[in-house]
Amino acid sequence: MIEFTDLQCTFCKRFHDTTYAEIKKNFVDTGKVRFVHRDLPLDIHSQAMRAAIAARCANEQNKFWPMRDALISQASS
Repeated sequence: MIEFTDLQCTFCKRFHDTTYAEIKKNFVDTGKVRFVHRDLPLDIHSQAMRAAIAARCANEQNKFWPMRDALISQASS
């Protein structure tokens, strides 16, 4: 499963808050599905590109998923 996400998008946040945990628990953690994140920073969100870059920097320290979760949980309209 490939997810294209803007880390400031409220719709992406809604997916993260309501659906992602179930997909992770039932499919990713059981090895049935591989979940891939792809950056899709939209111009309408002023900090989306910086958030995507920060997540990629965190990835260099093996902290991508915690950073992604922290950034998307802060998304607001």
